Amino acid sequence: MEQITKWIICGSLFFSLIPGCAYEEKNYYYGTDNTSNEQAVSSSQVEIKPSRVELAMGGSLNLVLYLHSESGDELRPDLKEDSLNWVSENPEIVEVDKYGTVSGVGLGQTDVLLKAVINGKDYSGSIPVKVRSAEIREITLNPYLLMLAKDDEKILDLYASDFQGNPKSLQPEHLLYEVSDTDVLRVVKQANGQPKLISKSRSGHAFVTVTYLGLSGQPVKVNVADNVLVEPNSKSDLGRYSSIFVTSDNHVHVAYYNATTGALKYAYWDEKTWRNETVVQSAYLNAGQDARIVVAGNVPYISYYEANSGNLKIIGRVRGVWAESPMVETSGLTGPKSGFVIKDGLPTIVYEFRESSVASPSIRFAQFSEGEWSSTTVTTSHTAETGIDLKISRGKIGVAFLDRDGYASFLESTDNGETWNSAEGLSARVEKQSPASGSVALNYTSLGQPHLAYYVPGGGVQFAKPSQTTFGKSWGFAVLDSSTFGGDYLDAVIDYASRDRISFYDAVSGDLKLVKFNQKRQSFDQAFTADGGGKYNDRVGEYSSVGINSYGQTVICYYNLTKGRLQFYIEPYNPN
Repeated sequence: MEQITKWIICGSLFFSLIPGCAYEEKNYYYGTDNTSNEQAVSSSQVEIKPSRVELAMGGSLNLVLYLHSESGDELRPDLKEDSLNWVSENPEIVEVDKYGTVSGVGLGQTDVLLKAVINGKDYSGSIPVKVRSAEIREITLNPYLLMLAKDDEKILDLYASDFQGNPKSLQPEHLLYEVSDTDVLRVVKQANGQPKLISKSRSGHAFVTVTYLGLSGQPVKVNVADNVLVEPNSKSDLGRYSSIFVTSDNHVHVAYYNATTGALKYAYWDEKTWRNETVVQSAYLNAGQDARIVVAGNVPYISYYEANSGNLKIIGRVRGVWAESPMVETSGLTGPKSGFVIKDGLPTIVYEFRESSVASPSIRFAQFSEGEWSSTTVTTSHTAETGIDLKISRGKIGVAFLDRDGYASFLESTDNGETWNSAEGLSARVEKQSPASGSVALNYTSLGQPHLAYYVPGGGVQFAKPSQTTFGKSWGFAVLDSSTFGGDYLDAVIDYASRDRISFYDAVSGDLKLVKFNQKRQSFDQAFTADGGGKYNDRVGEYSSVGINSYGQTVICYYNLTKGRLQFYIEPYNPN
């Protein structure tokens, strides 16, 4: 049975405007329909859509032939592909192929003619096609990756620029949005042209495309899932101080705080469903703040802060039972800022320490061995209320922090924490920021190169790594997001190919943001919105914690401030 396929244009969210590709939306089968095939088709029952076309230079659009009975029903006549003959009256202005795809190749207007043989009868028709100059170079829809809960809504931000990079307004009537799977998602175009995505009650994914005057590019993928909420039925305030760890089998482990009951919580996701349990329940001690989770040998270890006692504790789940280690420090105030790893099978931690409530804070390093903790002082230059991070690589232990003068700083130890110095060829102070407050995250590449991401109010999200210059090794910098008050609750991870992923909370928009390093361009892509708050525009993204699974997908746990719940984001899969 022969078939003619209805085609639609593939759209783009961020692109240099070029003729669009095409993908199949719906098939019309022509052949054996005994009722319809015997009906004669008159010219009034044959329709070309759209009836009038306007294209930009270089744009393309597919014309569709619709066939109807006298009652309005769709017909399925015996129609062969070679029975359709599309012709442009002026090929120097408009080109058309045998499938009815019209392309603007020159300025002006002409007609596109169709001659068809339908049920043995001749049909002819025409539509006008106008081609104008392409004033738009790029269109951006933000976010270009999105995860929605079922029965949720999200309005995407639409931007356009001309060939000089200047903002450009778009005429809504020339914007077209299409969805690849309407059982999962639908799009409603707003009065200003922006698309509203409305997810349905079915899990899956859909590609959303946009075209403007026939100019098109790559579609965006939207995941619709029921695993967005870690504890969907909980009435407690959940998700502050979330910490994520992704194992090699793609299982996700999360530690977080129940602010309603003052409890430390643990959740586990096996790629299908979430399971959760209470680790430490103590309203009196208020346990679970500043949680950090690491999984080693299938054992989850969690460091956490008891706010009412001022103690830093470590707990591990061995053979299904949670067991606590002795307190890291037996005197003074330990925490609430810390970084936690497992080194050589032993719990290893850096933390903020004060001799008393009025004493200046320092950063200390401790390792658990033979039933007790041993500690050393990393620095006394740490500024309170800022982040601390700890990573290990190739026999080196690294600590990142913001010092009292507002510098993002980095120290290393090559003797298991006995002494702490600046990395070889690098200054301990990375970059001066003001004021001295904010988040910091540290990672090592597979070659042992330190990468720092940090946020300071007034400076936005910053990034630093060693750079070799003619004058020797020094810190090289990049500004990842320049929003004055966007970038707090920052976390970062790095994959096997040394590609950085940085999640953070944009306090201006109230959104969870993600920025990624582009290996091909050797630079960071523009930060995009991973979660914009959904249907009710919730403020989401505080306490973000980021990881990477074996498919290269970014996974993030974060706090919904509006609803008081812990949420989960997984980046749509991209094989490239």
